Amino acid sequence: MSSARRRWTAIAALTCAAIGVLLAPATALAEPHNVTYIAKINGIGVPGRATFMVNEKYTSAAPLSATGREFMTTTMLADASKAGLQVRIPPPYSANLHCEISVDGQVAELVDQFVTAVPYSPDPMNGILSCGASPLPQPEYYAKICAWWWCCDLSCPPRESG
Repeated sequence: MSSARRRWTAIAALTCAAIGVLLAPATALAEPHNVTYIAKINGIGVPGRATFMVNEKYTSAAPLSATGREFMTTTMLADASKAGLQVRIPPPYSANLHCEISVDGQVAELVDQFVTAVPYSPDPMNGILSCGASPLPQPEYYAKICAWWWCCDLSCPPRESG
C-alpha cells in the first residue's frame, strides 16, 4: 500500500470517527442529576408519609414527623423530569403541606398548600399533595411503620396477575 493511500485511509477513518461522535445520541453523553426532595407537615400531631422517585422506575416512602420536622433525601436521576414527590396525610387530618424538589441545587418545584383528608372519600388523591412527575408508580413492597402512638401503613394493594 502506498503512503498516499495510507494517508487517505487514515483521514477517512478519522472523519468517520468524528461524524460518529457528532451523531451519537445526547442521552449517552448526559450527566445524572442530583435531585433533593424536601417534605414537611405543618400541623401538630398530624402523621403522614412522603413517597418519592429513587430512580427512573421505582419509588420509596418514608414516614413524616408528626411534630413538623422537615424530611429531606437525595438521589441521582438521569432524567430530571421523572423527579416526583407526594406528601400524604390520613383522614380525618388537615394540615399545611410542603413539597419541594431541587435539581442540581436549583429549586425546580415548590408547593405549599392546605390539604384536608376526608374520611371514606373515593378520590385517590384524597389527602395528597403532589409536586413534580405525577402519578408516581406504586411502591413494590409492603410495610407498616409504627411508633408507640401512631401507625403509618405504607403497604400497596396486591398486584393483579396478568
